[in-house]
Amino acid sequence: MTKKRTGLRLRVDAATERMTWEEALDRYAASYRRRGYAPATIRHTSYHVQRFYSLLSERFGEEVAWESPGEEERLERELRDHEKSQGYRVQIYKTLKTFWNFCVRDKTRKSNPAEHVPRPAKAKPRVDRVDFGAIDAIRDELRRVYRASPAWTSLRNLTLYELCYATGIRPGEALGLRAGDVNLALREVVIPATVAKTRVARVVYLPIAKDFLKLLKMLIDAHKKYSDDNYKYFNPSGTLFCNEHGKKLNESSWYLVVRKVARKLNIPNMSPYMLRHAYGTHIAKQGLSGKQIAAMMGHASSETSDQYIHFADNYIKELAEQNSPLNAQINAQKQYKRRMQK
Repeated sequence: MTKKRTGLRLRVDAATERMTWEEALDRYAASYRRRGYAPATIRHTSYHVQRFYSLLSERFGEEVAWESPGEEERLERELRDHEKSQGYRVQIYKTLKTFWNFCVRDKTRKSNPAEHVPRPAKAKPRVDRVDFGAIDAIRDELRRVYRASPAWTSLRNLTLYELCYATGIRPGEALGLRAGDVNLALREVVIPATVAKTRVARVVYLPIAKDFLKLLKMLIDAHKKYSDDNYKYFNPSGTLFCNEHGKKLNESSWYLVVRKVARKLNIPNMSPYMLRHAYGTHIAKQGLSGKQIAAMMGHASSETSDQYIHFADNYIKELAEQNSPLNAQINAQKQYKRRMQK
């Protein structure tokens, strides 16, 4: 028995009436939507599943078998594709494995082909690439632009940049905040569960820097003013970091803002997420434990925080070697010998 749909066709076991991958994907999306997962997560999974089975169709013809050996072979080829970054290959593996695990639990298939394919190694953490000088240079440029033209966009860009740098909040979480989530009196920002990546509400604490708090207050006041008077598009209950029409600023647009400033200053490989890495690196250097870092940064597990601790350990080792009295004595002797040879 064969079920037909627009696009690809999938052979279905007549005895078990197994679904097509498209129908299984629809059930996955509906289930995860009910459980409160972010739309971006569902779109991400849908994209990788659709792409995987489209490539599988090209390899084995128009008719693709559900639970065929070709799935494992195609997955292995994907993970051997070195044109893709190591981190991206890990994402493909985890996304497809999660989807197939759901199908097994949902009894729309018998096994998970990813169980028989080795998981690719994790990408090397990027925290060792944090350039604090570059981060400060971009902040200075955003300040210069704001002083030269104190408009809504320049005020929003500077405040958002400093908020991410000062609190380590994820860019997606910051862009989902509303004015009511910020309490300047208590210096707190409440990240609602609907906005948090882990779907668990948490609180981040603002620094005591008066200039930053003044910026944030100006932004909130401007948002309220535009909502009441100047712009009919502004919604008082809308997101705080919105565009000039009152619509939510998406992550891609914010990424382009930061990249544009970075290119102007000839700074390579800069993204808004680097501000979060900088914050994690900074607090790790202060000697915080993995659990403390996880609580402050909203990690689901302290294992994620270990990358910052590992980098901080290397940093401390370098400081110890540079400042050891014996090393200083050896360096002084070497300099003395070089002077004598001259």
